Amino acid sequence: MRILIVATHDGTAMHAQTSQTVSAVLCLTKAYDVLVVGSSSAAIVDACVKLPGCNKVIAVENTELMQSTAETLVDVFAGFLQDYDALVFASNTYSKNVLPRIAARCDISPITDVCEVVDQRTFKRPIYAGNAIATVQTRQLKNIVSIRTASFTAAKLLDHQAEIEKQTVEVNDQQQAKILRHEKASTDKLDLRSCPVVLSGGRGLGSAEGFNKLKSLAVTMNAAIGASRAAVDAGFISNDYQVGQTGKIIAPDVYYAFGISGAIQHLAGMKDSRIIIAINKDPDAAIFTYADYGVVADVFEVIAVIETHLKSRLR
Repeated sequence: MRILIVATHDGTAMHAQTSQTVSAVLCLTKAYDVLVVGSSSAAIVDACVKLPGCNKVIAVENTELMQSTAETLVDVFAGFLQDYDALVFASNTYSKNVLPRIAARCDISPITDVCEVVDQRTFKRPIYAGNAIATVQTRQLKNIVSIRTASFTAAKLLDHQAEIEKQTVEVNDQQQAKILRHEKASTDKLDLRSCPVVLSGGRGLGSAEGFNKLKSLAVTMNAAIGASRAAVDAGFISNDYQVGQTGKIIAPDVYYAFGISGAIQHLAGMKDSRIIIAINKDPDAAIFTYADYGVVADVFEVIAVIETHLKSRLR
């Protein structure tokens, strides 16, 4: 089975989601190729060649690809699908934008958000906000798949060096819409999708000031900050921190839930975490059903105790 993984990156470095996608693909085949699309991607390629099982890294460089719309990128991906049995993406906003267009172009029914690989034609994926797991089978000769990376651990990079193949592609510049530039907000926060420890707050924090206390603890713990939809909707914190069905889907080593009730939509985004620690003053909060450890107490008292303890240890 010939599989091509589309590498996830930010233009300068390979994202951990690529390694997690590899773990899923290794359940299908022992060897695969990786596609790196971008510009000045040498550092990304250098990381991809060390992925376990990687046979070849195809580097497609074009300065216009970093500023291209999904319609332009579809031409690139659809062309590669001719030589492979499956095109595999990490399930994220990038693939959700591009993947349906490739599927329509190639007349293929995509298999999205895969959380478990049964065999080469059978996959499992969550439905109904993760309350049920559907087992799907495909008879298609070619497939387009996206992987729910939170369900897989990242594959470790090896010392081996896969083959590198550089290719050039012509970009259609006749599109009606063009991206003029990308502006990344300046921030020093840790990446929610890759940080091993996440401190997430809910409506129980009460205000933006409450989140500032949680952020102070996160600095001490070197952890990322997350939030429930209720906290975001209340204006306590911006929506790029949101964890859940309509936010980011993550699976850190340790997930702290401060003042989060445990709505289904939120659980869909974090229930695959290795360890879940819930702090809530309501002993009947639904989050305790899913938590490995639960503390029934005032969240601010717990935050203060943890921060005091950690600072004393760091002296």
